[in-house]
Amino acid sequence: MNRNYRHADSHAHLKALACGAETTLILEEGKPILGEHQEVYFCEFNGPRDRVFYVKVLEG
Repeated sequence: MNRNYRHADSHAHLKALACGAETTLILEEGKPILGEHQEVYFCEFNGPRDRVFYVKVLEG
């Protein structure tokens, strides 16, 4: 074990663990069905950096 190794972004891992890494939304006429006070955010806790995110639409 390397005792000199320091994981400098552990705070980002903990935040991602608390917020989750994925979500499922129901769309109606191309827009998400959300409650009156709900919003959806894409959060980068270990950055700034370029990221790619993917959207998969399934018909139900």
